[in-house]
Amino acid sequence: MITKNCKIPEIAVKWADYQYTEDFRMRNRWGVLGRDWKMPPAGTKSVDGSNAIYEEILRWGTPQNAYWGMVGLVWSRWGGYKRALNDDPWDLELVLYNAYRDYLPYGYNRSLPFTLAWTLEEARQYTELNRVIVEYVEQSLARFVTGELDINRDWDRYLSDLNRLGLPALLNLYQTVYDRQWKSTLGY
Repeated sequence: MITKNCKIPEIAVKWADYQYTEDFRMRNRWGVLGRDWKMPPAGTKSVDGSNAIYEEILRWGTPQNAYWGMVGLVWSRWGGYKRALNDDPWDLELVLYNAYRDYLPYGYNRSLPFTLAWTLEEARQYTELNRVIVEYVEQSLARFVTGELDINRDWDRYLSDLNRLGLPALLNLYQTVYDRQWKSTLGY
């Protein structure tokens, strides 16, 4: 957002626009072309088998003062960065891609819509139930993580408490709103 106090708004707009370019993304993530990363030779493959668009010179995580490491304003492409394969079997991009590939056969090619249209009464019920349940889940998570609660000893009580706090009613509310709005359209 550029305020009326900006002395040179044209430059501010150009600077903001630059944040959403491939050039800036590569500079922000990898550093200076030719020093921190390079263009790979034609035909170099990335982890997913497609053509790589860059090759590391300076390994990710190495101390440096040339780039922000994806901190701050940034646009990023969805998916991998298409880095050239290297010989490190623990390379994060390779590990993540292999895990993704392993899960593909178990995927379900349907997703739920992002929006639900609540009536005023449904919204009131949702707000009351969701607030209490989310608060309890967050507190319980902290207690499980810190060892105050034991996953083996306290799990059944945790589930019982969720039911007592209204989780079945919240799930039923979601189902009612979803069925009214989307079931006939989506067919599931």
